[in-house]
Amino acid sequence: ELGAGLGVPGMACARLGAGLVALTEQASLVELLERNAAANGLGPSTPRADHRTAVAGVVARELDWADADAARALRVELLGADDRHFDLILCCDCVYVPLYGDSWKALARAIDALAGDETRVLISLERRFVRGGSDGVDAFLGALDAAGFETLDSSSSKTAAPILVEPPVEIYALRRRQRR
Repeated sequence: ELGAGLGVPGMACARLGAGLVALTEQASLVELLERNAAANGLGPSTPRADHRTAVAGVVARELDWADADAARALRVELLGADDRHFDLILCCDCVYVPLYGDSWKALARAIDALAGDETRVLISLERRFVRGGSDGVDAFLGALDAAGFETLDSSSSKTAAPILVEPPVEIYALRRRQRR
């Protein structure tokens, strides 16, 4: 989970059976994530012998979205090899220009660095009206399109069509464009 905040979506994934959940945030919030995971009976564990990751359970890590090398290093640390990628990347409410500025650009690069051909990316965004400006959502989705991502429902005529719209929240399911 990128920009995990309190880590609730990632911890829900762990409760639903995910073998490895990495909650990532700024350095100042990693300890809070560790405490939240522990308070919910979750934390790092030793992977089973047949497990395909180097680490199992719920781990909290710092991740600077602007540092693609750090994203790749995190992938190697947790998955055990440079040619492995996460199955699922979650991102919830991390794009809002008036509050987070243009950090969406770095977020798009981090997603690109962490995702492989089979990775699914779930992004939940809240659409907000910004007088005389933009919330940044369309630009963020455009950056993911430019990086080679498409919606899982490729029948859509839109590059990034939400799979769920419950105004003002939109949820997008993306993957890398399949080579034909």
